[in-house]
Amino acid sequence: MSLWTLVRAALTPALGTVLMLASTAQAVNVNAASFLSACPGPIFVLSDTTLVGSATVTGDCTVGSSGPQFNLSQAKLTFTGFFKVLGDASSLTVGRSKVTTGGDLVLDSQGLMTISGSTLSVGGSVNLPPRDGLEVTHSSIAASGDVTVGGEGGLRNFTDSDISAGNVINIASGPSQVNVLHSNLSAGIRITLGGNATALSIDSSTLEAFGTGATSFEAAILIAPGGAGQWDITSSTLSAPAGAIYLGGSGYFLVEDTKVSSGADISVKPGGAAGNTFRRAQFKSTPGALSFSGSGSDVFEDSKLEAGGESSGQGIQFGSRFGPSITRATIQASAGGIRFDGQGDVIIIESKLTAEGASGIFISSGNNKTITDSTLDAAQGQIRVVGGGNTEIAGSELTADDIGGIVLSCHGNSQVDHSKLETLGEINIPNGGGSTIVASHLKAAAGFITQTGTVNSVGSNLLDSQVTGSSITVRSFTETTVEDNKLKATTFEFSSTGPCTSIGNNPDVPCL
Repeated sequence: MSLWTLVRAALTPALGTVLMLASTAQAVNVNAASFLSACPGPIFVLSDTTLVGSATVTGDCTVGSSGPQFNLSQAKLTFTGFFKVLGDASSLTVGRSKVTTGGDLVLDSQGLMTISGSTLSVGGSVNLPPRDGLEVTHSSIAASGDVTVGGEGGLRNFTDSDISAGNVINIASGPSQVNVLHSNLSAGIRITLGGNATALSIDSSTLEAFGTGATSFEAAILIAPGGAGQWDITSSTLSAPAGAIYLGGSGYFLVEDTKVSSGADISVKPGGAAGNTFRRAQFKSTPGALSFSGSGSDVFEDSKLEAGGESSGQGIQFGSRFGPSITRATIQASAGGIRFDGQGDVIIIESKLTAEGASGIFISSGNNKTITDSTLDAAQGQIRVVGGGNTEIAGSELTADDIGGIVLSCHGNSQVDHSKLETLGEINIPNGGGSTIVASHLKAAAGFITQTGTVNSVGSNLLDSQVTGSSITVRSFTETTVEDNKLKATTFEFSSTGPCTSIGNNPDVPCL
């Protein structure tokens, strides 16, 4: 039962005016001043009606339509109280009109609702709950209270429009699509986009909310549709200067050419099976933390992530079940560490990771870790690359300015190729499989040690590299090979329970 049906059932005929016009193929134009002279109403509309002209109403006004269409065309309406259009109109349009109210504004219809080229200035709250689609184009909606867009279904489309609320903007649809295109949304407290939408597109738009909410459901910007679709945010700006931003829901995100900034935490945690994709995206939380988690494998390309605060010691956390894959990205935690703790492959290519907090950089995965042509810098903490699978570091530079040093430990094999590892602590490579270091530069103030191998491992290999440390240890349970290296240390140990080879090194240090 519709809202208008409930209202109408509660009213007696004596309380309202019934406007009956001859049925025509086109809605009949009616002078707004004459029509609204029956306010506060309710005024029942039983045939297609279009209000034109100007009218000023002292007090409230309620209009109801039980089937016909109801339109405002080039109308200028002013109400000192509220203005409500309720009922089951076949359609409701507001075209090139201006509506000003001192109280709430409610526009409802059974069918399609369109607002085009219009200005709605509301002293209270705005409620748009159509049960079909809603199109807002080239319009301005400003409310001192809330702006609520609900309804049972149909497209929710906002194009080239400005929507502002003193409190909350809430846009929720049924199982349909929500589009915010070339538009600006501004709220004093919070903006939420969700409902059961199956598709979402925010393009060339600005969303700004000034609330201080820190939890997911109180976040200043909350985008979390309930449908299992794709949520596109492209060429847009999301800004919450004092509160958190939360991107979730049951689908997955594509974020391109977009800036997301927050005065608290930013969390991306959708529930869709597919992973999120971030291209040329910028995320900045000051002084909050950043976290990315979910069920899929996240992809970051040409993006920049900055966190000025921390959560549980971590400034930036990647916790998705699989991944992530990071290419040509800049990731900086100015307070706290950078943490990877998913289950799939971790791939870092042509990227720069900087962690200035004591937590350093922690990369843990149940599968392979690949770091290629990248820079990892832990200014006050250690660097740990641990977990299952294999670890491959190629053409990269790892620096840990902390006594905790650099640890490369995995169940499989580790390979360091044409890379530079430097730390105030120890470089420690204790693998279940093999360890191979080729054409690399290693400097560890507290010493270097690699001890690897099981019965089926490939052993420990140090080849054509420069290693400096208080001590240098290369040992294996299967086979150890140390060849053509420049070594500088106080003590050395090259050993194996199987074959051990040490040749072409400077100095010439034999195997034990």
